[in-house]
Amino acid sequence: MAGTPPATAVFDRVTRTFLLSPASLGGRRAALLVNPAARFELATRLRAGGIPIGELFSFVSGLYFRGKLTYSRRFVTPGDAIRVITSDRGLVDPGATVTLADLRAMAGSAIGPAHAPYCAALRHGAVRLAEEMPGSHAILLGSVASDKYVTILAEIFGERLHFPTAFAGRGDMSRGGLLLRCAREARELDYAPVMTSQRHGARPSRLLVTPPRHPASADSSRRAPRGARKRTAPKAVAETSLPIAPGIEPMEAKPVTSLPRGAEWQYEPKWDGFRCLAFRDGRDVVLMSKAGKPLTRYFPEIVAALTALPRRRVVLDGELVIPTDDGLDFDLLLQRIHPAESRIRKLGAEFPAVYVLFDLLANGARSLLDKSLAIRRRELERLGAKLTPDGRIALSPATTDLAVVKRWFETVGRGLDGVIAKRLDLPYQSGERTGMQKLKHTWTADCVVGGFRYASRRREVGSLLLGLYNDAGKLDHVGFLSGLKQVDRPALTRQLERLIKPPGFTGSAPGGPSRWSTERTGEWEPLAPRLVVEVAYDHFSGGRFRHGTSLVRWRPDKAPRQCTAPQLPRQARSAYTLLR
Repeated sequence: MAGTPPATAVFDRVTRTFLLSPASLGGRRAALLVNPAARFELATRLRAGGIPIGELFSFVSGLYFRGKLTYSRRFVTPGDAIRVITSDRGLVDPGATVTLADLRAMAGSAIGPAHAPYCAALRHGAVRLAEEMPGSHAILLGSVASDKYVTILAEIFGERLHFPTAFAGRGDMSRGGLLLRCAREARELDYAPVMTSQRHGARPSRLLVTPPRHPASADSSRRAPRGARKRTAPKAVAETSLPIAPGIEPMEAKPVTSLPRGAEWQYEPKWDGFRCLAFRDGRDVVLMSKAGKPLTRYFPEIVAALTALPRRRVVLDGELVIPTDDGLDFDLLLQRIHPAESRIRKLGAEFPAVYVLFDLLANGARSLLDKSLAIRRRELERLGAKLTPDGRIALSPATTDLAVVKRWFETVGRGLDGVIAKRLDLPYQSGERTGMQKLKHTWTADCVVGGFRYASRRREVGSLLLGLYNDAGKLDHVGFLSGLKQVDRPALTRQLERLIKPPGFTGSAPGGPSRWSTERTGEWEPLAPRLVVEVAYDHFSGGRFRHGTSLVRWRPDKAPRQCTAPQLPRQARSAYTLLR
C-alpha cells in the first residue's frame, strides 16, 4: 500500500473513541473466576477488591478482546478515549474496577435491543460521551451485523460511527489475531461508516463496503482521469453499461460565512438530508451515499421512482429528504438505516422519501463529468420537465440571482438549511471542494445553564448543560455547550462551583452519574438557575439541539425565566415548498 495515507488521516483533527464490544461471561473461564475454591492470582484479586474490567474481559474472552484492547491502546492518541460496552452499565473505561458482585450482575444481564435496561444504559453512556467529546468519531471494535450495538450507537453518532473494514467476513478469533498483528506492526486499519454499510449477507455474514476515502494527496497520480475521482466499486454493483460506474466521489462544498458573488455562480437551496448518487442502468438501480456506501435497500420507494423514469440510463446527484407537516425530518432518515426489511417498508409507506435532484453526471451513454455545470443543468432541467409534480423525484430550484435567494429565505425562513453556491463554468469537481461553497443557516438562543460536567482529565469545566423553561414552568435539558476557551475555564469553574445546587433541571434532565466511570466525565453538577448564555446552533428538533452549540456571549442582563422555547425561531414553511 505504498503511497497510501494511513487510516488515521481519515480522522485528521478530530478525536476518536474506540468502543470495545463486551466479552461473553457465560463460559468456562468466567465460571473459574467465580468459583470460591479458585486460588489463581486473578480470582484472588477479584474477591479481594476487584480487577480492571479490561483485564477481566481479556481473561474470559481470550484472543478477541485482548486484541481489541491491545489495538485500541496502541493507536489511541491524546484527546482520544477507549470505552468498553457492558451489559448493565453502558460505556465504561477499561480501567474501571469490577468486583465479584459486579461480575455476577453483568453475567445475569442480557444484551440486545429487546432488553430495556441494557438499551437505556448504553444510550445514556453514548449521549454522555457525545456531549463530552462533541464531533468525536466512534470506532466500534465489535459486530456490526446485528442490532445489539449498532441501533443505539448509530442513533447517537450517525455517520460518525465507524468499524474496521477488515472485519468483514471474519470470525471473532480471526479478528482478534488481526488486531494483535496490527498493533505489533504499528499498522492501523481502515474504517468505514457503519450507518451506510450493508451489514448482512450470505454465510458467512459479510459487509458490502468500499475502502474509505482519504483526504486529497499532493500526489497527482492518485487522481482519476477527466477529473473523476473514484473508489473501488463493490462487486455487487461494479458491472454496468453506464459510462460512470458506482464508486465515483461526489463534489463537496467548502463552508463559507458569506455567499460568493458574480455571474459565474449558481445558487441552490441546501437540503437537510442524505447526499445520494443514483445510478440507473435499465432495470437496475443503485443508490450510493456520500461516503460510498449502498443506500439502495433503505429507500425502495426511490428505487421504484427511478425505475419509472423515461430515461433508462442515467447517473444523478441529489439529496434524499423526508417531508412531513412540520418540515424536513432528518431523524426519520436515520430510522431508515435499519436491518429489518419489514421496518424499512413500513417507514417508507408512512413517511416516503423524496429524491431532490441537483446534478446530472451521465445521460444515456454520454458522461457529462467534463461538461460545465451550465450544460449539465440544462440537460437536468429537460429531464426534470418529465417528472410528475407529486412524485418521489423532484428538481431542486437554482438561480443566478441573489434576489431570488433572498426570497427563499423570506418564504421558508428557518425551514431552509442554507444555500449552496456552484461555479457554472467548471466541470464536475469529483471529490473536491473547489467548485462548490455552502452557507449554513445558524440561529441563536438564550439558555439557562442548568448544570455542567467536569473535563475528563482535570477538575475544570468541560461542558455546560443548557436548559429552557417549558409551558409548565419546568426547566428542560435541551443540549450542551463545549469548546470553551482554556484560558477562561479556571475562573468559570470557580464561578460554577459556587452555584452548585440541586436539582438543576426540574423537567427533563441529563442522565445521572455512573459508578463504573473512573473519571468524572459521566457526572454532572446541578446549578441554581442564575446564569444565562447565548449560544449559536444549526438545528433544534425533538426538544433538543441536534448538535453541540457554540458560545456567542453571556447574558447577565437577561432573567433566566425569560429563557423559554417560544424564543426559538419557528419554521414558517417547509423548504419542501420550494419544490412546488
